[in-house]
Amino acid sequence: MKNSKILNYDGSFNGFLTVLYTAFDKGWNVTEIAKKGSRQNELFSNTQFVKTDVDLAKKLWFGLERKSKTATKLIYFSFLSEQKEIEFRLYHYVRSILSKQNDDEPSALFTLTENLKQLMNKVEKEKRRMEVFANFQLTESNATKALLKPKYNVLPLLSRHLRMTLRNKHWLVFDTKRNYGISYASGKLEISSGNANVRQAV
Repeated sequence: MKNSKILNYDGSFNGFLTVLYTAFDKGWNVTEIAKKGSRQNELFSNTQFVKTDVDLAKKLWFGLERKSKTATKLIYFSFLSEQKEIEFRLYHYVRSILSKQNDDEPSALFTLTENLKQLMNKVEKEKRRMEVFANFQLTESNATKALLKPKYNVLPLLSRHLRMTLRNKHWLVFDTKRNYGISYASGKLEISSGNANVRQAV
């Protein structure tokens, strides 16, 4: 099909939003969205890498917020679930929000939305579980580091809670499954990882 595209991105949420903005803006028919390096289809001629543009990502995000703040939470939490083909599923969901004319069947869209809500709830539950676990490690033993292995990529959701509950304390929370962490010292929050791709993608 004309303008049919397989889109790759850097794995970051801003990168994903840039992919969506670009696809909608150019009117591409997207058949797949995947992190760069994760699929063999990068060899195909219709595969294109979309470079992250924070300004475009913000433009799309603010547009979505104007439509529905509930939807933005659903999108972000579902993205952090890292489930198979979650990007493509969210592409259809976002298109349904922004598009006046949507080709998706109402029943299919309802099922998709319900599935995303279930994912969001699972991620939120894991976030709360990790908050308790991190607090326990950091306070009970008076440690400065907590090692976590969450089922979902919830570290980006923990920082506000930890900064509020561990005021004036330096700490590092590290995700051993994904090999990156977040650290807080002297009022400054940083990403901790030896992998440059991880630092760019969070």
